[in-house]
Amino acid sequence: MNELLGKLNAHDLAGAAGYVCESADESPASLVNGHFADPNVGHYRIRQVEPLHEITQFVHVDSDYPGNPTPRRATFMLRRGPDGGFCLFGII
Repeated sequence: MNELLGKLNAHDLAGAAGYVCESADESPASLVNGHFADPNVGHYRIRQVEPLHEITQFVHVDSDYPGNPTPRRATFMLRRGPDGGFCLFGII
């Protein structure tokens, strides 16, 4: 998860797309570009990790947005991949 946030914080959308699950409902580029293409969004940070069971986690993140004192919030849905690590399945 930290590697994915590092890519997002560096605005490396192509690199972040590499963390999207093959079984995601959207293509990696579509999922990442649809949610993270705004260059004005600042640093992403984890607010809370909510393990649902051994193969799914919700990771609640906040991000800074210039001119707005309230952080933007999103929830990353992560699934355990075949390699044992977690991949990004969706964003709500």
